[in-house]
Amino acid sequence: MANRQRYAAPHEQLRDLAIEARREGLSFEEFWERAIRPGKSPLVTTETVRTTSPPTGALVWPKDSADRANAIAATNFAKDFWHRAYDRMPDTKGEAAFATLRET
Repeated sequence: MANRQRYAAPHEQLRDLAIEARREGLSFEEFWERAIRPGKSPLVTTETVRTTSPPTGALVWPKDSADRANAIAATNFAKDFWHRAYDRMPDTKGEAAFATLRET
């Protein structure tokens, strides 16, 4: 039996944080800076939040270093997608094609 997850998957957290940031009127870059915290140390992980509260609006990354590295890479790779979604821009052809997989 798998351990209960205290935090949702990074992409689910990011979606919820984006919705909250948009309601607050933040620009995409302000949201991204607050959620991802590029270049800021230390990273907010499930281990670090055991002793401290995560900064407001920050994404909590997995404790496992391999899982964390994969999640960070995938998130950074998808930054343009997040930006278009945040600003409610139309999907690219590739995104639209990918979305059809969800519906089948």
